[in-house]
Amino acid sequence: MNILPSFKILTRSFIDYLIKNRLLLLFIILLFKISVNSTNGIWVDDFWEHASDIRAFMNNPFSPGHPQFLTTDPHVFLNPYTFIVALSGLAVSLDQITSLALFSIINYCLFFGGLYLFISTIDNKNKKDICFYTVLLILFLHGDNPWQFSGFFNSDIFLSVLPLPSTFVMGLSFIGFYLNFLRLKQSRNILLLPLLSITTFSILSHPLTTIFLFTGLLAQALADKRISSLISFTFLFFLTFIFASFWPFFSIVNLMFSGGNTYHALNINLYSNIVNNIWPSLIFIPIILNIIFEKQNRVLLFSLIILIGIYLYGYFFQRYAYGRSISFILIIVNIFIAILIFKQELKLKNFNRNIYLLTQLIFIILLVIFNASWLKESTQRALTIANSIRIGRPIFNEITFSEYTFLKRYTGHDDLIIADLNSSWIIPAFSGKVIATMLPAPLVKDVVSRTNDMVSFFDLNASDEMRCKIIKLYKPKFLFLINPPAPGFENLYNQFGPIGGGQLIFNNNKFTLIEINDNTCN
Repeated sequence: MNILPSFKILTRSFIDYLIKNRLLLLFIILLFKISVNSTNGIWVDDFWEHASDIRAFMNNPFSPGHPQFLTTDPHVFLNPYTFIVALSGLAVSLDQITSLALFSIINYCLFFGGLYLFISTIDNKNKKDICFYTVLLILFLHGDNPWQFSGFFNSDIFLSVLPLPSTFVMGLSFIGFYLNFLRLKQSRNILLLPLLSITTFSILSHPLTTIFLFTGLLAQALADKRISSLISFTFLFFLTFIFASFWPFFSIVNLMFSGGNTYHALNINLYSNIVNNIWPSLIFIPIILNIIFEKQNRVLLFSLIILIGIYLYGYFFQRYAYGRSISFILIIVNIFIAILIFKQELKLKNFNRNIYLLTQLIFIILLVIFNASWLKESTQRALTIANSIRIGRPIFNEITFSEYTFLKRYTGHDDLIIADLNSSWIIPAFSGKVIATMLPAPLVKDVVSRTNDMVSFFDLNASDEMRCKIIKLYKPKFLFLINPPAPGFENLYNQFGPIGGGQLIFNNNKFTLIEINDNTCN
């Protein structure tokens, strides 16, 4: 019996199945990786500031106070997103760090599903294939040194930004585009109500990503070619600010027109090394020109033009925070490239089906090989999690923050802790309050003097008198020190530790916590 024809049929059927379901398989593989990663306890940077906001909401949902400082000034991260994460955590008795980590899974599903819905408004028939390539391009089509900001989704930073509000708002934006598409196509103005909810939630949770949301909505109105569409967009835009102004924990107006100015300096490098960071996308620009002006791609084209204008505005007027729009520009370009790749794929399929199947099989094999290492690591971690569940051991690691957890045992919610700027960024995620952090606090009136005082206090050449002056000003209860070989430990320990009348509260392999004696600086 000749089994070769049967084998060929089975092979073709298997490859056809993989191609037909490749978007679902990609979603499941990434979901597996993200779910495992949420338990690893490897979190950095902005994660800790958002965790401190969630802790504040968990302590008092309706009067959280400033999550980092002992002040009545507002904090911009006390937003609807952190409020929802906090309430979700309280509902299932999870702490702020675990709650935020698990939201990486929710945000991923929202982002992936929202992108799928948005692409369906451009090409409903081929949405699965275009979405498949778009996700791959977003993750892997980047330059030599991709930007490490929230709102960027390249593979180098994707796992780190998933828990953040920028990812949640990006997913909401895609869903907003889908709802607005239905509204315009079917003249269902009732959909303005959920759209208003999305725009209000978004602008309060992450204003910079909301640039993408309003750009897309405007592009859809322009593509619709009706005055009524532009009027409804204008109505939605201004009504969003009106509703957002009722948020009780900070003023969106102050943030947009004055307080947010402090963020511009932090984003200046979004205008440097541009070619080095986006050169793969630039290579495709001449190739995709023939599809950019197609009728069905008008929303993408208008979005691209508006976003480029916003990006250039940020440069020429030194409003560098608007440089974040480069992330949205790249996403639009990636969708164009995905459309082009799929068109070429169709041509190859019609030209020679066998060659088409062979190239698809090779592509899938290369993807598996390229991702084999992290698939292996994720599988091993998943087996560890399963075993931990079996024997009743905690499944959430604390790799990057285990040394900080002692703060919850020795300090109270509002105990003031004086610490270096970098540690102060992390400490409020666990317990206590600090004096200043390494990032700006745009709505805190004395943030500059706070920061300067902390720099002076931990200066190696600072005098005992200067440090005592700062202690008397802020009246902290605890001093948090990084153990040697960190510079300056001995001077601070001798002045405020047991020799100086303070009490050693805790010491581990990395940190020392001292309770300051009120009489030390008298």
